[in-house]
Amino acid sequence: VCTGLWSRLGNVIHAPDEWLAHLPDFNLDGELYNPDLFRQDLMSIVKKLPKNRFDGAWMERVQYHVFDSPQAELFGLRQGTLKKINYEYIYTQLPSNTIVKRVIQTPFTTREDMMARLDLITEAGGEGLMLRDKYTCFNDSRSRGVLKVKKLDDAEGTVIGYTTGRMTDKGSKLLGKMGALILRLDNGRNLELSGFTEAEREIENSEWAMENPEATLWDEGTIHFPLGSKITFRYRGLTKDGIPNEARYWRKDERL
Repeated sequence: VCTGLWSRLGNVIHAPDEWLAHLPDFNLDGELYNPDLFRQDLMSIVKKLPKNRFDGAWMERVQYHVFDSPQAELFGLRQGTLKKINYEYIYTQLPSNTIVKRVIQTPFTTREDMMARLDLITEAGGEGLMLRDKYTCFNDSRSRGVLKVKKLDDAEGTVIGYTTGRMTDKGSKLLGKMGALILRLDNGRNLELSGFTEAEREIENSEWAMENPEATLWDEGTIHFPLGSKITFRYRGLTKDGIPNEARYWRKDERL
């Protein structure tokens, strides 16, 4: 019986006992997921303490998609261990009440094969592909043996303000600079956009910004991004509220 569930950073995920009982008695690496739920809805279930050992939201709506089994073997050999899981995951072809699903690892011989599979996955609503080197050992941190491949959408927004930077766990390099641009999107919603270089974050009133971190300045632009500028950004899908996911600055429209 599974002894517990932990996040990538080692934080305990409080899954109900009956849900954990569906997991086998060996280590697994995977992702909590449900193709029918937005990420926000899934996280609202996962972050709450279960009501009881048979918590209905977990049992009916939270799936564990398994793609690896941490152990001292090369990735290609570890896949033999995962065959002990009775359920095999093929996108959109499994019953929704299955809790544990094994993600099938498909070998590619050409870039064209990979791009064709990427098209198939994204058209079905998936995020993208995780490419793995079958000759690598398991690593619980970033690894050169794993590469994420996904498509990005792009859109435009109009600068309507910005926020000032703050102290972070990585230091104070954003103090006195722009923290994020505030854009007005075509759907009327606002988006705080990041992904800028230090030079692009320069602002005129830096002393005030230093004394007022995380402040919001409406109807004011920056040195490099004046009020009313058109900004193009890239993102991956939308939230259920129509806000772009993982939005990052791409370029400014220099034609204006």
